[in-house]
Amino acid sequence: MSRRLIDYLLLTIAVALLAVNIFWHPHSAPPPTHLSIATTTTSVAATVLHPPQPTTRSSYSTPLQPAAVVYTVTNNIPASSNSSPPPSYSSPTPITPPTTGTSTPSSSGTWSNAPSDWPVLTDYAFTTPIPTTAGDKLPDNSGWSESYGDRGLLTIVPDTTAPLSPSGVLQFKYPVGWMAGSAPGLLYYDFPPIRKLYAGFYWKPSSPWQGNDDNVNKLVFFDLQDSTNNSDSDFTMIMYGQPGGPYELRIASEIPPVSQWLDDRGPFFGTPVTGTWNHTNITLGVWHKVEILADMDAGKVEYWLDGVQIGSVNYTFPSTAKLIEFQFSPTFGGGGNPKTEDDYYWFDSIHLAGA
Repeated sequence: MSRRLIDYLLLTIAVALLAVNIFWHPHSAPPPTHLSIATTTTSVAATVLHPPQPTTRSSYSTPLQPAAVVYTVTNNIPASSNSSPPPSYSSPTPITPPTTGTSTPSSSGTWSNAPSDWPVLTDYAFTTPIPTTAGDKLPDNSGWSESYGDRGLLTIVPDTTAPLSPSGVLQFKYPVGWMAGSAPGLLYYDFPPIRKLYAGFYWKPSSPWQGNDDNVNKLVFFDLQDSTNNSDSDFTMIMYGQPGGPYELRIASEIPPVSQWLDDRGPFFGTPVTGTWNHTNITLGVWHKVEILADMDAGKVEYWLDGVQIGSVNYTFPSTAKLIEFQFSPTFGGGGNPKTEDDYYWFDSIHLAGA
């Protein structure tokens, strides 16, 4: 075998391994690690605390890792796997709007880009305290559930500046020492399998905000299940930017066979997507209205910031995949530096509609 052929094969293997390292992340990640750091001018002491293992299918997802160069890779990346089997659905349950007069807090927001013919799944204001035990449904019959509430980092707090529900907003706290690759907690909503989903919510990142070395700070997940191989996957919204900013919102797909960014910047490990984008910087410390719409039948993902469309993506979803869950799981980075300051994400109200 010639030396040139050997070099070519080695280069091909290296590129393939880079693609897997950057974009293949199992849906059920290892338990997040909290690192407590004490520093002096001469030494660093670290104590590692291991939180409990996930006990439900809804768990933490490891963020995408950005690449310094753009490659096109044709090898397939293995499908995601879970530590426990995902739930199976014998047949979709008809979706109907919630009846009036329930005890579920309403957000009463104006969601201008929600399709009027898509039934409301949930319209919810964050006024119910988060249980302090891990893995509970909220006690207000809203259908929302939490994981890792026992950490005390996922809480409901008042915020007089909140646009819809100043008496209670959802707070995720990233304390000093919080390790990259996990979220402080998880709030999620399950629904019968559907192909169309709209999500609208208000969100505020703290100022200052310590960005992660990999430039990734996730907000929410749209979770899918594929009936052909009983696998879970997702696509996610990310506040993207190098530490110190500026930051912008991006969408990334983690759907097999390959995962990639769904915008004009890449990198692409599958077919580059088409669409239109309006790259807009995020202002830290203020509330933003965020809207995301996915129509899997039409092959479309659209998203808005403060009422202005910042992305419209053409993307082919698997024909056998369906949306089954929405998650607030704001993962900090994927690797690299832990938090050296207390940072926060806040969310005010959530509106989901689907068909």
